[in-house]
Amino acid sequence: MLVLARKAGEKIIIGDGEIKIIALGTDPKTGQMKLGFEAAQEIKINREEIFERIKAGKENKDGKK
Repeated sequence: MLVLARKAGEKIIIGDGEIKIIALGTDPKTGQMKLGFEAAQEIKINREEIFERIKAGKENKDGKK
């Protein structure tokens, strides 16, 4: 795992630049870091819990566990 600290406006580049993650800042009320993602439309970006639901739905349709 790579752990990085970023200030608001700084970016992280994944691969050959096809995915960019931008640190937008921290919400002072909740402490949550806001992130922005730039990628081609064909690249799917999901939160982990949504990805797991999608994955489980596909497995159920295929009859696999």
